[in-house]
Amino acid sequence: MKQNEIFHFPKIYCDIAMEYVNYKHSLGFKYPLGEQGKLNSLLKYIYNYSKSEPKYEMSQELVEKYAVRNTSDSKHHLHAKQSTIRQFAIFLNLKGIPAYIYPKELVKTSEDFVPYIFTIEEIQKIIYAADCIKPNKNKFVNTPLIYPAVIRVLYGCGLRISEALSLKFTDVDLENGILVIMNGKNNVSRLVPMSKSLQQYLIAYEFKVNRRENPYFFPALHNEMYSPLTFRNQFYKFQKQANISWKVSPSA
Repeated sequence: MKQNEIFHFPKIYCDIAMEYVNYKHSLGFKYPLGEQGKLNSLLKYIYNYSKSEPKYEMSQELVEKYAVRNTSDSKHHLHAKQSTIRQFAIFLNLKGIPAYIYPKELVKTSEDFVPYIFTIEEIQKIIYAADCIKPNKNKFVNTPLIYPAVIRVLYGCGLRISEALSLKFTDVDLENGILVIMNGKNNVSRLVPMSKSLQQYLIAYEFKVNRRENPYFFPALHNEMYSPLTFRNQFYKFQKQANISWKVSPSA
């Protein structure tokens, strides 16, 4: 997956959308495609229903209608809508454009999420399934090396999928057994220690993997990082092979 991918915004509001995306990047946020997609949904709503000129002068009525829960909205989805429209309104006000700012008190989402805790036996089965993987249809020779290594890193270090896959060779201190996580969750960087067994496993992995000048520790083709979506889809296959009926994914 390429870094800093840009959503294809419709021409009618592309300029203001790109200005906002660049604003987010300037603050140090990754603001990936998923977040840009939420912005697109918001702008589509504004341009369909706003009676102001320019369209993105958001009235309190317009904002509150967008931020109200529809019957199809989960709490998580509603929280995302409220956060998106609030942050966009703050940006507009900084530009001198009048826009109603939704209050800080967003709908809570914690009670929606119930984490699934894998048993030790299930983890062992998933690791075994990963250890048995063969090169993919593109004959990518690193496939049997990368998946077992990534799963061990997720399990041993508690990383999110995106954090593990975005590790660069220079972020992995194999001599001291330390991972350097740059701009992780909430845009926070941190140091994560490895166990001795994981450290030795990754030393052996690094010796075998065909890097071809790719800067990523888990290299994909064409000098890119592995896609979290690709990894997640393969993880579901490992679960099926391990006879785990729940379709559960590690945190993205």
